[in-house]
Order: sequence, then structure tokens, then C-alpha cells
Amino acid sequence: IQMGAECVWWELASITRSPVATLKGGAVNEEPPAPVDGVFDAMTEHAPGLFECTTREGLVMITPPALGPEPEMIEMVFRPILKWSEVGAATAPHLTLSASQVEVAI
Repeated sequence: IQMGAECVWWELASITRSPVATLKGGAVNEEPPAPVDGVFDAMTEHAPGLFECTTREGLVMITPPALGPEPEMIEMVFRPILKWSEVGAATAPHLTLSASQVEVAI
């Protein structure tokens, strides 16, 4: 997922997997979604879940889990904090914000 195409700063809440049937309402899933790891390229993690894309090519690569008997989905929950369209050309592509300039709700 090319997060850097739109976002300079963004917050990641989770990357998980679960059966597709639970999304469609065709099954009851009492187990919480399983966490999935991502590999983050061309971005810096300044705090847990708080990322800065250093270029527009900032990328999150998610390795799909092994195939099981039922189709599964991967869900990535994130929040854009600052988009490239909100950044002046003079500061892009390397933008550094102080902690007081980035407001993160936890």
C-alpha cells in the first residue's frame, strides 16, 4: 500500500486478518482478528504507530498469511494526519514536525 502517495504523516492503529464470511455476516467470529506484520519502506516511525513518509514512494508491504480452507481478508486501520497537498513545496519532500505540531488521539 503506497501510503506516501497521499500522506506525509499518518497513524497506524492495526493490521489484522479475519475470515471474509465474518464481514458478510455469514458467520460468527468469536475470536479477535489475528495481527499481521507489515514492512515499512521510505518512512520513519517516530512513535509506536506514528509514521512520517520521507518520499511519496513510502510503502507498507503486507505479507499475506498462509492460505487456509476459507477466504480471509486483511484490514488496515489508519488515520492520515498530514497530506502532501497540505504541505508547501518549500518543505517537501523532507518535512519535520515537532511534537506540538502533530496531534495524535489515543
